[in-house]
Amino acid sequence: MAQGFFLDSNANNISLINNTARNNTGHGFNFSTSINNTVFTNFAYGNVLVGFSVGKDSNNNNFTNNTAFNNSQGFYLFKNDNNSLRNNTLSNNTDMGLNLTLIFNMSLTNNTIRNNTNYNLLLISLPMDVKPP
Repeated sequence: MAQGFFLDSNANNISLINNTARNNTGHGFNFSTSINNTVFTNFAYGNVLVGFSVGKDSNNNNFTNNTAFNNSQGFYLFKNDNNSLRNNTLSNNTDMGLNLTLIFNMSLTNNTIRNNTNYNLLLISLPMDVKPP
């Protein structure tokens, strides 16, 4: 499965600015246990899976002015903390625009999420008295 940009563990303090990931058979941008990254003015479109996938323990990342369209999902964040999405556009994705699963201390500011097939925003969380595994 071909991915556009893949930041694996210990890929920390990286700046991705003005890049395009398109028509990949995997994710456009994939973050796996990567911390303190700046992702600014990037484009993810036509990717089979997720435009911007932010996996477990990928914390303290800032995503600003990015565009995700015509992917399966625009952004998918799973089991991470203190990430920020600001001024992003998520549209025309075939499943959903923004999927937040088991997210903590998230900042969402001035994002445009529209015209996604199943959900514009899906939020999955634990009850307040349950600690994540």
